[in-house]
Amino acid sequence: KTAAIFLPPLVILYSLTIWSLLSVVAYTFLGLMSVVLCIKGIDFVMSKLGKPNPLDCPLHQLKQLDMTLTPSGVGEFVTVVVKDINNGTNYIKSAVLMENIAETVKFAVFCYFLRTLGGMFNAMTLVLICWILAFTLPKIYLNNKETADEIYGKVMTQINEVKAKVFPQPKQE
Repeated sequence: KTAAIFLPPLVILYSLTIWSLLSVVAYTFLGLMSVVLCIKGIDFVMSKLGKPNPLDCPLHQLKQLDMTLTPSGVGEFVTVVVKDINNGTNYIKSAVLMENIAETVKFAVFCYFLRTLGGMFNAMTLVLICWILAFTLPKIYLNNKETADEIYGKVMTQINEVKAKVFPQPKQE
């Protein structure tokens, strides 16, 4: 069911690991135009033979699709993006200036993890792996829900114990 959503971006992401962005965009649009040409060719041949088209003209739905952007829709999107960017920059500023030691340590560990990961993989490979995991992990979780919840509970208990030892909360009086 999700193959139509999963495969095209997977092919594009994999292609980006091999070829340049311009080549991938050009090949993608050439491929789409080839598919449209084949559909129109089948439609033409079927109409000349006087038979109904077995595909029932899937391009008709695309012709009726409204692809225009509204200023209000773009404005809402930009507002959300700007808000998220501001939150991110404030968090990074706070972590770099060491205003909250716990957050600074988390950020440093995250940066170290990214540095190590970046040394092993390039960015496109990581995006490709994340795309595949986004479609496989939910199914794996559904198949092993009880075991996964049990392991998650144990891990969260250990994490909370370590947090309590490393970052003790000041006692309220």
